[in-house]
Amino acid sequence: LFNTTSLPELISHCLIGIAVVFVLIPFKSLLFGTHPSVPVSIFAVVGLLVYILGTLMCLYAQLQMGNAWRIGVNPNEKTKLVTTGPFALSRNPIFTSMILCSAGSALILPSTVTLLALLSVWLGLECQVRLVEEPYLLRTFPGYKTYRTRTARFIPFLY
Repeated sequence: LFNTTSLPELISHCLIGIAVVFVLIPFKSLLFGTHPSVPVSIFAVVGLLVYILGTLMCLYAQLQMGNAWRIGVNPNEKTKLVTTGPFALSRNPIFTSMILCSAGSALILPSTVTLLALLSVWLGLECQVRLVEEPYLLRTFPGYKTYRTRTARFIPFLY
């Protein structure tokens, strides 16, 4: 958080950090018995499946990045632009998986807090991608502009 180089990067990190806290609060109370009894619903089952899918998708995308995997943007670090595997469908499959995990959490334990977490994750990632990563990628990789026109930002074929 304190190694950020720009205000947009700081804002995105703060929003994502807030989301992590929002997601952990209801799970803490559920695990330690301070949350009222919640009957298992179809939403909770679907939420768990979405959460697991998001987690597996994140791990797969990280593996596909190989040596190009990093957290944040470091202009001194030279990596290749990964456009294959899950990156052929989404320019940000790791971030998409984070949104899926947050959505799964909101379905498992629906509350104002988990919905705020989902919103905070989405806003933080939008800020990170649009204001930090995409400008860097456009400056660094000549092929990024073409890749950007043919590949969705988050959701394959949609957005």
